[in-house]
Amino acid sequence: GQDTHNLLYVATEHASLYAFDADTFVKLLQVSLLGPNETSSDDHGCGQVTPEIGIIGTPVIDLQAGPVGTLFTLVQSKDASGHYHHRLHALDLTTLTEQLGGPIEIQATSPGKGAEDTFNPTVHTTRPGLLISNGVIYTTWGSHCDAGNYAGWVLSYSESNLSQVGV
Repeated sequence: GQDTHNLLYVATEHASLYAFDADTFVKLLQVSLLGPNETSSDDHGCGQVTPEIGIIGTPVIDLQAGPVGTLFTLVQSKDASGHYHHRLHALDLTTLTEQLGGPIEIQATSPGKGAEDTFNPTVHTTRPGLLISNGVIYTTWGSHCDAGNYAGWVLSYSESNLSQVGV
């Protein structure tokens, strides 16, 4: 309902996503991707990313997904009880509304005797951008604060329904 625009999307550490007209820089849309009673994640006092961590990895856009294209992004947050969350969002490009029943909570387990066999949202963050290849969204995870037991993770999700397809 706002005519045709060249768009610039901006993701922030405050877990907000903006759509600007790329020619005039007028803000067209803004959405917070935090859940109820949540804040952007804190940095646990380690000073790597301060003062908060919301969207840190670059989102990815597929212009062929959904009716007008879909933007996929990960958001890191902290709830009122002090629990940390990572969620994958699928957003309509023209409205920034959730698609595919999202967001979904990032969870994973892997058999073995490594430093960590269950994904722990408290000790991880994602920094690289998301990747879409052959209908699969790839996410990567490293340590947060580089302390304690942790393992790197590569997790993948179906672009069509956000179901986890690989750990």
